[in-house]
Amino acid sequence: MNDETINKGIVTLLVAAIVVSVGSTLISLDRLSAIGGITGFATEQQGTVIFNVNETLSITLLENTVDFGECILNISTGGIIQYDSDVVYGNLNNAYNCTGLSTGDEYMLLENSGNIDASINISAAKTGSAFIEASSTRGSLFFKGKDDKVGSCASDLQDSFMNFSTTDHYLLCSNLTSHATANTMRIYYRLILPGDTPAGEKSNTITFTASNA
Repeated sequence: MNDETINKGIVTLLVAAIVVSVGSTLISLDRLSAIGGITGFATEQQGTVIFNVNETLSITLLENTVDFGECILNISTGGIIQYDSDVVYGNLNNAYNCTGLSTGDEYMLLENSGNIDASINISAAKTGSAFIEASSTRGSLFFKGKDDKVGSCASDLQDSFMNFSTTDHYLLCSNLTSHATANTMRIYYRLILPGDTPAGEKSNTITFTASNA
């Protein structure tokens, strides 16, 4: 047998081997199909959905002005008159009133507009005495807080009048919650006006400061 014959024989064997191999594969696939399908492939996979929400500390003053209006003084005796922004005309004595308090419900409205609970401090640019400007220095400005929505201040609500005797920060509420149904509070004010309070319009700037509860 010459080389050409040998080569042809080898080629023929290779082709035959390939055919047999393919045939064997077809036979195997056919047998697998007959016993219930191809196995070894995953039929269930799991993935993950991820998101993150950043903490936001934020407060918003929805109502930012309490206007007592024109207030009557006790000039005849020089005595002190008290006016509260949560009392009709500020005083239960009809002889004395502040025209801006006709509803008896004048307040600033503070909202926790963030998504975490907040501790709230309050301060005034002027002390009560400096604000009233009475020569006797007996004038005063007070504040107090009240829930606008039930449960808004979860702890340490300053719910009785406190004097702005300094310009320091005072705790108003240690936990104004971030819940949408309970996240607002009211701030009411009291004026103490002695008879020597000078005429003219006066104003004081109130600052609210929030920190993490």
